[in-house]
This record gives sequence, structure tokens and C-alpha cells, in this order.
Amino acid sequence: MTRTCGWAAKGKRLTAHVPHGYCKTLTCLAGRRHDRIAAPFVLEGPMNRDAFTAWVSRCLVPRLSPGATVIADNLGSHKGLARPPVDPQRGSASAVPAAP
Repeated sequence: MTRTCGWAAKGKRLTAHVPHGYCKTLTCLAGRRHDRIAAPFVLEGPMNRDAFTAWVSRCLVPRLSPGATVIADNLGSHKGLARPPVDPQRGSASAVPAAP
């Protein structure tokens, strides 16, 4: 943030350094279970549908137990996910959409 006031010698201009161009957004995403955190993921930048779908298929689904239920809220990036991909060897996982 740029300072709006400060001190300088009488008759001298106040100069100050301000940071430029270092605005980073880190998005943290994880599955929550009753006893632990599952599939933690940190993304540099905002969450979008492609990143969320990649997290579900690469991080979350391999850690799901057979018959597990996934609940997603109505965030825009969650809406592209109809249901998690199913691995026939591990059993099925069901997706429950949150109320609109």
C-alpha cells in the first residue's frame, strides 16, 4: 500500500519506496474427513474449473475409499464436475451437490 502522508525536511519532497508487481494469490484446497485432512493441494493463482477437476481426478479420487461421498458447494468452479471419475477396481464414489 502506498503511504498517503509522512515526514520530510521542510521544503523537501517526501519520497518512499512502494512494492510493485508482487501480488501473488495462493489457493489452498483439501478434502476434509472426520479424522484428518485428505488430498491437500496448493495452487498459485485463483481456482477455476480446470484446476478443480484436475485436483479431483488426480488428488482426491485416488484417496477415496469405496462408497465415499463427496459434497461440493455451489462455487462456479465446482459446477463443471457432475461426479468424480470412478475407478472400477476401487469401487464407486458418489457426488452430492449442495443446495442451490
